[in-house]
Amino acid sequence: EDLETEVADHENENESSPEPIYRRIIDGIYNTPGPIRRAFRVQYWVYFAHFAVAMYLTDWFGKNIMNGSPISENEDEIRLYEQGVRYANIGLFIMAILSIPISLSLPYFCDRF
Repeated sequence: EDLETEVADHENENESSPEPIYRRIIDGIYNTPGPIRRAFRVQYWVYFAHFAVAMYLTDWFGKNIMNGSPISENEDEIRLYEQGVRYANIGLFIMAILSIPISLSLPYFCDRF
């Protein structure tokens, strides 16, 4: 009976306006337990740092490895820079693709060893 009432309330919220749903989401965020909230903060900053490093890495690769320059008047240096950024992005893509099977197999290896 409680489940039916909750489902009916949820359907009524959807018919009237989306505000109650957003209110429930916000309430859920504020009422999360402390350890989960802490883990969320850590994960947020890890992703923030990861993307900042990834952006800097592509620029660094284009400038220092390929000896290019994004602001040069020489078209060859601009092309080398763009090619270096492209190569770095391909490397980041391969890293992301490889992380999927590695992360899926990690629990197996942790249990085994």
